[in-house]
Amino acid sequence: MKEKQNLRTGIFYLLVPIIANIVVLAVTLSIEFPLPQNREYEIWLAFLETHEILGNVFTSLSFVISILLGVIFTVPIFKGGERAKIHAANSSIALASIGTLGWVLMLLFQTFLAAYIRISSGERIYGTLKNSAMFTMFAATLAFVVTFLILETANRAKILKFYFPSGNISKTKNLIRPSLRLIFLMYYIGVGAFPVSALLFALVTKEKNLGAEISRNMIATMSVFILAGIFITLLLANILRNPLKELARAAQKISEGDLKNRVQVSSGDEIGILGDSFNEMSRSLLEKEFMKDVFGKIVTPDVRDHLLGGGMGGISLGGENMRVTILFCDIRGFTSLSEKMECEKVVLLLNEYFSKMSECIISHNGIINKYIGDAIMAIFGAPVKSTTHARDAYLAALEMRRALVQVNRDFEKIGFPQIRFGIGIHTGTVLAGNIGSPSRMEYTVIGDNVNIASRIEGLCKEYKRDLLISESSVNEIKSEANFADEDAGEKIPVPHFLCEADIRGKEEKIKLYEAVSGKE
Repeated sequence: MKEKQNLRTGIFYLLVPIIANIVVLAVTLSIEFPLPQNREYEIWLAFLETHEILGNVFTSLSFVISILLGVIFTVPIFKGGERAKIHAANSSIALASIGTLGWVLMLLFQTFLAAYIRISSGERIYGTLKNSAMFTMFAATLAFVVTFLILETANRAKILKFYFPSGNISKTKNLIRPSLRLIFLMYYIGVGAFPVSALLFALVTKEKNLGAEISRNMIATMSVFILAGIFITLLLANILRNPLKELARAAQKISEGDLKNRVQVSSGDEIGILGDSFNEMSRSLLEKEFMKDVFGKIVTPDVRDHLLGGGMGGISLGGENMRVTILFCDIRGFTSLSEKMECEKVVLLLNEYFSKMSECIISHNGIINKYIGDAIMAIFGAPVKSTTHARDAYLAALEMRRALVQVNRDFEKIGFPQIRFGIGIHTGTVLAGNIGSPSRMEYTVIGDNVNIASRIEGLCKEYKRDLLISESSVNEIKSEANFADEDAGEKIPVPHFLCEADIRGKEEKIKLYEAVSGKE
C-alpha cells in the first residue's frame, strides 16, 4: 500500500511541473508581446535563422536540465522512508522553483547569444533582449505560480496526510514550508496580476493606432493596479496570519506546561470562534490538571495514573488477581500518647510522621493504600506489576526504621513524645482493583493475605519486635536479591527465623522472620 502511494505521488510530482510549463508556453505564445520592429529585431531574427540548431539545442537543454533536477528531487519519494516525508513537505516550493529553472536558463542562453553577436558583429540588440527577457520572466513567474498552487493544494488535501498521519509537520527538521503570506501572494499573481498584465500587453501590441504616450499611461495604470493588489493581498494575509500565529504561540506554551496561557480574541468570525474555543480548551486543561493533582493526593500518583490511563478498565468497579506484598505499619501506644497531647499537636505529629514514612515507601516503588488512624497500609506490586515487590517492601521497612530515628530526634527538639512502631510484611495473591459503588470507590487490595499481613503487624506487640516478615516474603526476597542494598550503600540485614506463630482465623501456624536493626 505504501509503495503504491509513493509511486503515485512521485509520478504526480514529476508530471505537474512539466504539464504546467507546457500550459504556460501555450498561453504565452498566444499573447502578442510588444516587440519593436527595428534593426535590432531583424538582426536577432536573422541570427536565429542561421543558428537554428544551436538555438533548439540550448532551448531543449534548458528544460532537460530542469526535468532532470525534478527527477533527482523526486527519487526519495519513490524509495519512501523519512526522506520521502521531507521531500513531500518541501515539494511545492522546490518543484515550482525547479520548474522555472528552464526559463531562467533560456534567458541566460539568450544573454550569451546577445553578447556573442556584439563581439562577432559589433551590433547591439539589448533592446530586443530586454523585451525577450520580459517575455521569459513573465512565463517563468506564471510557471512557478501554477506549479506551486497545484502542488500545495494536493499536498494539503491528501498527500501530506499520508506522510504525516499524526501531524506535527512544523516540528520536522529541514522543511521549507510556505507561509500564508506567500500562498496569498501566489494566489494574487495567478488570478490578478498575471491576467491583467497579459491583457494589457496584448492590447498595447494590437492597438497599433495608440500613441506611445497612451501606451505608457496604460502600462502605468496597470502597474498601479498590480501594486495595489499586492498591498491588499498582503493585508488580507496578515489578517489571517497574525491571529493564527498567536494561536500557534499559545499552543506551544501549553505544550510546554503553561496551561494559564490564553489568546487575545479580536474578531467574531471563524478565527475568533477558533480563539474562543482554544481558550475554553486551555481552561478545561487547567481544571483537569488541578483535579488530577488533587486526585493524586487522595490516591498515590501511581494509582492515579494507572486509573486515568485506563488501567483496570479505567474508573470502574472490578479487579484482578495479583501477587503482591502488603506492608502494615502501626504506632505503638498511640491512644494513650494522644490523650496527653492537644489535638492540634496530635495532627502535627501524625502529619510529620506520615510524611517521612510515606517517602520511604514511595521511594521503593510502593503505594500508600490508606491511612487507618495512626496506621499505614502500603502495597508493593500493584497496580503496576513488579517482579521485586517483596524486596522493595523489605527495603522500605528498613528505611522506615532509619527515618523513625531521625523523626524522634526532631520530635525531641520540639517537646513531642518518642514514637515506636511495628511493621508486618506478607506476600501473597490478592484481588486488586476498584472496590465500592459506582458513585464512591477506592483502589485497594482485598483477600486473606491482606488479613495475614495485618495480623503479622499485630504480633509485633506480642514478640516485642518492630519488624516481622512472613516466610512467603522472605522466600521471594532471597530469590530477588543477594541482600546488597545499592541505594543505602550497605549490606541488607538478612531476615532470621524467629518462630512459628498462630494467626487468628488460620489453622496452620505461620513462620515469622525478623531483621535485626542495622546501622542507625
